[in-house]
Amino acid sequence: MTLQSYNLSWSDQLIDRVETHLRDVHSALLEYYESRGYDTEVERRHVATTKAAATGSRDERERATESAAAAVPLDAVSPAGSFLLRTCVHDTPFPDMHAQRGVGADLVLSIPAHRCTAADMKSGLYLERRQSFLDEIHAYLEQLVSGAGKRASIEAATATAADSLERSDEDKEKGSATSSHGKEAAEMSVDAAARLSRMEVRVVPMHGCYALGEKQILQLRFRRRRVTANTHETFLVNLHFRPSVFPAHAVNAAAVRKHPYYSYCILEDYLIPHYLKKLHEVCIASTSVRRAIVVLKCWAHHSGLMSAASGHPEALNGFIIAAMLLRLLEEGILTAGMSLENMVRAVWVQLSRGFFLGTSEAAGNGVIRPAKVPVAEEQGEVCVLRFAGEPHNILFRTSTAFFTHVVCPAAEEALQHPLAIEVVDRVAFQPLPLRYDVALTVQLHGAVTAAAATMDRSPVAMTKRAVWRAPQVEALQDTLRVLKEALGVRCSFTTAWQIDADRLHVVVQLTSEAEGRNRLTRGPPIEDTSAVDRFNAFWGTGLTSTRQFSDGAIYRCVLWTFPEDQGTHTTVGLSASTVLRRVVECALRAHVAPEAEVSVLLGGLEGYLAERVGGEWRDAAPLMQRSLLEATKAVQYMLQNLPRGSVPCRIVSFDVISASERHAEVFPVRPHLALTYTTDDLADASFAGLSTAPTIEPIHCVLSIDDNHKIPDTMEAIALMKGAIAAQLAKTLQAHYGERSSTGTQSRKSRKKGAESTSSSSDVVRSPIRTQCTSQSVDIIYRGYLFRVYIAHYREVSLLRALQRDTEANVLEMKLHWTAQHAKFMRTIAFGHHSFSHAVRLAKRWMSAMYLYEFVQPEAVELLVAHAYLQPAPHAPKTPAGGFLRFLQLLATHDWSTPLVLPFTDDDSDKTAVAAAALLRKLGDQQGMFIATPYAPAASPFTVLTPRLMIMGRLVQLAQSVVTVLLRHLEGHNATAGEVEAFTSSPCAFDFSMQLHPRLVLQPDRTLSIGAAAPSVASWEPETAHRSGATSAFSEVDARVAEEAAAAANMVIRIWQLDELDADTNGREYINQLVEREPAAHAVRVVRAALRERAMMFYDALAPSSLYVVSVSAERQAARSRQLHDAILQVGRGALLPAPPSAFTPDVDTAHGASTTVRTRPPLENGDEDVRGGSQRHRDAPARHQGKAASYCPGDALDKKVKAAARPHSQPARKRSRSSKEQRSSTTAVVEGARTKRAKEEAAVKVGPDMAAATTSAVGGKRSQKTPKLKKVSAK
Repeated sequence: MTLQSYNLSWSDQLIDRVETHLRDVHSALLEYYESRGYDTEVERRHVATTKAAATGSRDERERATESAAAAVPLDAVSPAGSFLLRTCVHDTPFPDMHAQRGVGADLVLSIPAHRCTAADMKSGLYLERRQSFLDEIHAYLEQLVSGAGKRASIEAATATAADSLERSDEDKEKGSATSSHGKEAAEMSVDAAARLSRMEVRVVPMHGCYALGEKQILQLRFRRRRVTANTHETFLVNLHFRPSVFPAHAVNAAAVRKHPYYSYCILEDYLIPHYLKKLHEVCIASTSVRRAIVVLKCWAHHSGLMSAASGHPEALNGFIIAAMLLRLLEEGILTAGMSLENMVRAVWVQLSRGFFLGTSEAAGNGVIRPAKVPVAEEQGEVCVLRFAGEPHNILFRTSTAFFTHVVCPAAEEALQHPLAIEVVDRVAFQPLPLRYDVALTVQLHGAVTAAAATMDRSPVAMTKRAVWRAPQVEALQDTLRVLKEALGVRCSFTTAWQIDADRLHVVVQLTSEAEGRNRLTRGPPIEDTSAVDRFNAFWGTGLTSTRQFSDGAIYRCVLWTFPEDQGTHTTVGLSASTVLRRVVECALRAHVAPEAEVSVLLGGLEGYLAERVGGEWRDAAPLMQRSLLEATKAVQYMLQNLPRGSVPCRIVSFDVISASERHAEVFPVRPHLALTYTTDDLADASFAGLSTAPTIEPIHCVLSIDDNHKIPDTMEAIALMKGAIAAQLAKTLQAHYGERSSTGTQSRKSRKKGAESTSSSSDVVRSPIRTQCTSQSVDIIYRGYLFRVYIAHYREVSLLRALQRDTEANVLEMKLHWTAQHAKFMRTIAFGHHSFSHAVRLAKRWMSAMYLYEFVQPEAVELLVAHAYLQPAPHAPKTPAGGFLRFLQLLATHDWSTPLVLPFTDDDSDKTAVAAAALLRKLGDQQGMFIATPYAPAASPFTVLTPRLMIMGRLVQLAQSVVTVLLRHLEGHNATAGEVEAFTSSPCAFDFSMQLHPRLVLQPDRTLSIGAAAPSVASWEPETAHRSGATSAFSEVDARVAEEAAAAANMVIRIWQLDELDADTNGREYINQLVEREPAAHAVRVVRAALRERAMMFYDALAPSSLYVVSVSAERQAARSRQLHDAILQVGRGALLPAPPSAFTPDVDTAHGASTTVRTRPPLENGDEDVRGGSQRHRDAPARHQGKAASYCPGDALDKKVKAAARPHSQPARKRSRSSKEQRSSTTAVVEGARTKRAKEEAAVKVGPDMAAATTSAVGGKRSQKTPKLKKVSAK
């Protein structure tokens, strides 16, 4: 990510297009002013506060203010904003959002004097008059758009076809012409009408903040389709409004002190041209100043300080950033001759020191402060940014608390980087809600709206109210006070702002992670009776209780219990976001809104980690964390306390490499019913979340051994020795920790030793184990878990490399060596960051939902998430949603042609990056990702084989689109649920999809549904059969398939327990059949291997339900998709269900639907039925080419160039398909001939012998002509 991601490239074409839109709107508005008789030129006065105004009497102050206002002519409709200064920047670094948000310019409209007089402003009617004129302009522009649309259509109808083809969309945007002046003016008017007809008029609040709805602007949006891409480019023209009359009595010092917010609102509008002139003069004089403004805007957007992105009314905007720099130039802290780097860092230094906090020490001594300022400025509640000699405070909406806790820390963090540009390059984009530890969304069900409606907004109240906040913000202060009292010492800073009529965003900065997760809210000491009464009144006597602490002090407290605690069996407490959510919800329901609902921002993403556990949907991780920890400790104890001499080698280490052990598995391993005994108490907490699925997921472990060179250096000898060690280890463990025989065959000494060992290990090993072994591993069954222990020998990898079997060596080293190192590294990160494990699980689930999880190693996903958590403390994510978003940002913005070096990889990261880059060049161009880690700084073991470049490109594309969705959801502008969109893959990216047979889906509760992309056979078949007129035989076959699928989905599978089967034969075979049983993955691998040259196939690896197919061809053709569909059905042998006809063509006719229905039916066993099916296909074949290909989505599809490059590899498959078609057509022709002969012979019996003989001879002649074709086919 670079600064160029924010910066606009001001090309001549872009400038011409924006100026063209400005001219169109400017001309239309001037025409309206003239038609209504409004003045097209008004007077502008410079508002200033002189020395006399600061020290004289009231009359002298007012006269001095008026005398300092010199009249200057100004157009009623004049340009404004940063477009004229070329300091516009994008508000996000993501190109997908640039086209949606747009770029544009600003116009300021002067309200006619008779529409808003000085008396109106003095009486407090300015905002009403302003809104009235805004509504008038809004109505006119709506009428103009409709009229322009009609005019453009009429002109387009009368224009000749040649002229319309000559002029492209680019020429219309430029408004250029080469004919005479009269014709040029006529064509330009036509083009202007066409452009205005595409205009969309919106009423939006000031700075994009919902809480500033009392001051609105008009936003004109022009959408233009790009020539090179299937996207729209958006141009904006913002219309601001200012009074034409100088409001002397409403903006003097006394008025500002009396009603600061109202006076500052007037000055904010009136001084727009004045501030534009000042900025223009400075930017023209110094290029460094203009570039510094651009860099500071990019920094503010990147750090989440801008109100346009977050909607916070106290946040900054582009004009405030430029005004801060101008103010420092006035003070002399900055000079126009400073370099860009020094100028930007000087601004950050002053921001970190609180220059604009309003104190006399911070503001400097060279500024003339007005004699009377608002009470909020005197008390230090509001920031101050006032130019020399002017009464207007530009920062009148920003509180000192927000500036101190948001802006100042962001400046301090920016100063930590050696170069200013690194703030954008090396730090991820952070929206305001994700800068802090906890972000909540509050639904108040009208409580805020009711509070705002009860406020007195009459003109008298506006001129007498001494508040400095907007009415909507002031109405929220009671809610904010409740939040601060409820959180107490848990947080160091809390802010809340309204994002729509009924929702709030609340962000909290915790004092510490432990304090945020604390279940106890400590109140006042019991001796302070008045404070105790207030505490009881706030929380309610039903929640509060008196508790004594270890130091002897007695306090009134609240001990919280939450619904999330029910059924949990975990060693990890609830997260701070969950605790704060419940605390805040309780306080708001008691004091603000009885029906208040509080949710964690983007907390709905964690719902994708839920599965069915018993009779409820929930995350299974809290259920099994403690039981898995205890079982892991027991297995470690067994292996560490093996009798001496039981294993003929030294055990070096034992590592649990399963992701479930470090809480990073999407669906963690749960105790399984088949791994328990009938005598076990399944109601015990250690068996919580017991699984009854027809598959067992083992917990993988690695046992490293050292033989001291006793084993010969051959692969065969090592394999034999590993098998012998596995057998001996299983036998020893079973003898010491397995079920004890009661036959008394053991000697007294051995029974005594066994009793001693049993008593010593009873605290750790609570149940008997069962073991079984293979040539590579040992299976240990303990309390519902199956630990699969692989034996690793340190010389195996070197021997494979010596034999030049590098691929096998890489795979073996990754599975047995690097995974152990990786597991240790991940545990250290998870120990310091509570949200890391949840973020990893979300990242894995998202990648699986995008059908790409099988192409990326799980360890690589964990490393990508760890990159964000290894950043310095201020930049590390605090929540799972924050970590997941940072993972997506890394995928979307990193240059994957270069290595990703994790922080703290080495003492000198640059040297490590250079070494990794050199290695990357040696590996070739097919490696799509390289991650340098602390345990492997010069190697990337988990990305050597996957992902490839094509998959990496797809991942980057998906990450960019999902980041856009989530950011819009964070801002509250997304009408639909952002979490659903983020985890939904578009069906348009694939040619068609086919459902897996329900019997292959072993855990259907984990499946994510993508809507109607792949409906079940039972849902579409009756309608299709009725519409297509298919034969009854086919309907019966498909009905049987649907019934079988439904029966399989509802089938209950009997699970046998350990002591119900023979341990030596049936039990071991039964367990082996259930362990790692993946029939869906096996079916996909079989189909993919058979048709790899014709299609690419994807599926959800964590929760398989359907197979999604993309044919390897340059174009999407329905006929080719049907052929591929039939081939998959044939290869799958019932593992995949037929796709409905709508999967190929959304709109089909009856004939096409009939042919498709016949072709997608399963093969029949009866030969006669096959013959009839073949004849039916032969009759319907001419109708197949009539259908059209389904609509294609280029944005979501795979790259067409990749498909085109893969096309030559599919030639053998095409030849085989062509030969099979010829054979089927020849066979069908013979069957048709036989049918025709039989029919004619029957007719001949009725007609006569002469006709019958003639018919027989004719048929014989035809048969003789067809015989050579059959021989040729059989020869093939």
